[in-house]
Amino acid sequence: SVNMSNGATHWRVKVAKSAGGDSWSVTAHAGMVLVSMRGDEWQTGLPIDFGGNDFVVALDGSGGEILWRWRVPNSRMVYNFLGSVVDDPPSLLLSTSEGRPYRV
Repeated sequence: SVNMSNGATHWRVKVAKSAGGDSWSVTAHAGMVLVSMRGDEWQTGLPIDFGGNDFVVALDGSGGEILWRWRVPNSRMVYNFLGSVVDDPPSLLLSTSEGRPYRV
């Protein structure tokens, strides 16, 4: 987390060993910071890493503590993660790389 006035770091947390090269987006809403990342066992099996992630993590916006982790079901992945949030009920909307929608 960065202070928008002076650029100073509020907190910094490592939540995964890696994230796909397509993980350029961070979503923030209602005191949460949402990011996509890879589980520890992630392997593409390819000589080139084309990106993708298999987890979404919610962090507390004040201190960076992990609030929850959600694993994408059935060995699927999110690619170019850009979640949307809704308030009633509080949830995250996203889709997998295959276009399968989820509400978490």
